[in-house]
Amino acid sequence: MGGPVIAEGTQVGGEFYNHWIVSWFGSVWRKCSPEKSASFFSKVTYSWFSRVITLGYKRPLEREDLFELNESDSSYTVCPIFEKQWRKEVLRNQERQKVKASFYKEAHTKKPSLLYALWNTFKSVLIQVALFKVFADILSFTSPLIMKQMIIFCEHSSDFGWNGYGYAMALFVVVFLQTLILQQYQRFNMLTSAKVKTAVNGLIYKKVSLATLCIYFLLDEGNILTATKVFTSMSLFNILRIPLFELPTVISTVVQTKISLGRLEDFLNTEELLPQNIETNYIGDHAIGFTDASFSWDKTGMPVLKDLNIKIPEGALVAVVGQVGSGKSSMLSAILGEMEKLTGVVQRKVK
Repeated sequence: MGGPVIAEGTQVGGEFYNHWIVSWFGSVWRKCSPEKSASFFSKVTYSWFSRVITLGYKRPLEREDLFELNESDSSYTVCPIFEKQWRKEVLRNQERQKVKASFYKEAHTKKPSLLYALWNTFKSVLIQVALFKVFADILSFTSPLIMKQMIIFCEHSSDFGWNGYGYAMALFVVVFLQTLILQQYQRFNMLTSAKVKTAVNGLIYKKVSLATLCIYFLLDEGNILTATKVFTSMSLFNILRIPLFELPTVISTVVQTKISLGRLEDFLNTEELLPQNIETNYIGDHAIGFTDASFSWDKTGMPVLKDLNIKIPEGALVAVVGQVGSGKSSMLSAILGEMEKLTGVVQRKVK
């Protein structure tokens, strides 16, 4: 059922729709994206989206403030096109297998190519993305060359004529075009990635649904697929979709939580370090002192640092250098009292 289309700046029923194009489909009103009707300059600079940004700056955005996806970006358009290309690839692969079987008795079975189906679906967009990237890279290499000519001109020319202005203008244009093209590349690249993911996910879910209903039908002859069972099952599958989508994340989080709890339990169950191992009241002007001190990470472990004899004056700048694994971090831990003192004297001034 068709209906009225309200263009930008049209007054309907006393209400003025100033920045949106609103269309009527059956009994649903929806705000169409202004990108389609935007000018070339507006699309390149994304000025058609500025009104949403301004509105979001003034107040939190709500669902009614946003517009719908373009029809070409919707899953209702992307998924059927990809499914059609996939079916073609399956049929093409079956035909190839029949031809091979007629010539060879033991022909190697080759699977249909998912990559080929994706390429046939999105090849025009992928080529467009690749061209944007090529042009952006060419411009990125052009700007240093122009800058080089500018420097040569400034070094060897005593008369600053129009050539200098020409180089400056060329550099500005190249950098400006590079920025615009690079932004278009990034947008189309992310949009194409989302389309590919949507198409593959749509085909997969359509196949977690068809397989389930087929198994139900084949388990028992009394299991008859009726409209009531099918639509009820599809509704339940839709409810389970989000929990199943989040299941891998939940499993990963539970495993990480278990490992973290184990580490925390081991840490909390270790013996407390004795503060009396470090002398804080002593005679001398040194801030840190070790006398024949040996340390290990636990009482039963082998000494990591042996027979340290160090005195660092208060206010002195000291650098600890050495090869990897020579004990630099262990020495700092010993100063902080985070290691077990086996022998010797440790002194540290506390303020």
